[in-house]
Amino acid sequence: MNYIFKATDKVEIIGVDAKYVEQNRISVQVTGTSTFDDALTATTYKLGTNNLTGTFGKNIWKVRLWVNGKIVSQATTKADGTYEFTNVPSFINAATDKVEIVGVDTQYNELKRIGVSVTGTSSLNNSLTVPTTYRVGDQILAGTYGSDVFKVRLWVNGVAVTQATSVSGNYTFTNIASYIHSPLDVVQVVAVDKQYKEINRVDMDTTGSPLYNYLLAPDDYTLGHSTMKGMYGKDISEIKLSIDGNIVQTAVLDKTTRTFTLKNLATVITSKNASIRIIGYNEQYQEVKRVAVSPQ
Repeated sequence: MNYIFKATDKVEIIGVDAKYVEQNRISVQVTGTSTFDDALTATTYKLGTNNLTGTFGKNIWKVRLWVNGKIVSQATTKADGTYEFTNVPSFINAATDKVEIVGVDTQYNELKRIGVSVTGTSSLNNSLTVPTTYRVGDQILAGTYGSDVFKVRLWVNGVAVTQATSVSGNYTFTNIASYIHSPLDVVQVVAVDKQYKEINRVDMDTTGSPLYNYLLAPDDYTLGHSTMKGMYGKDISEIKLSIDGNIVQTAVLDKTTRTFTLKNLATVITSKNASIRIIGYNEQYQEVKRVAVSPQ
């Protein structure tokens, strides 16, 4: 029988009626010696060694290498029941890496997973230097990186915003003022390897004054009038009208004159006692300015 392989398999017989509704279910006792061979072994891996080898059972179809919870490589398997991974230093960089070997069947279902012992001293060169401080408004940010760093990226407020030009251990970011607007921004330089896995992160200190222009200046509004106009700053990308806590309209923006217009207000602003707010948002749709309006 090609379905039952181990004495520990849970085997049941189920009886159904003409409509395939289950009517009865009984357990089947399994005895004998298992014919299922999911054996899997691995040698201890020493950091810097090019190969990682081991053996696998006949019911295992493919053998895969997992590092820190991710599949990174598939082994070459041989008819004698041995497997081999090559170029392993590209995947295992530190003795603290969680390394596992996983055997799968022909449907890629996992059959066996074992841990691999890692020894030796890391030879990873993930060094990353940054300037002592970055002054808001400066256009260039530069530093150095180690030989195992593949790309260098700039993160601002938890988001990767640009990738540096890197040559011979030196990296350069340009047009930085487009991404860093305030000394309160959280700025980090991040190094990744060839698998784009993060291998170093350095915090940057920022100084200077904010560059944002969040001007939001509505004109006086008279109750019953149809429109309201006003001016807005270059770092506001959207303006909305809120009445009594509810957003009721999005303004029309003239990007040439930096003016906004709200229309058909006579039907939505019906009382001088209403709580009226003009709200400005940045490109990330974050609220950056809120101005109260008191109808005349």
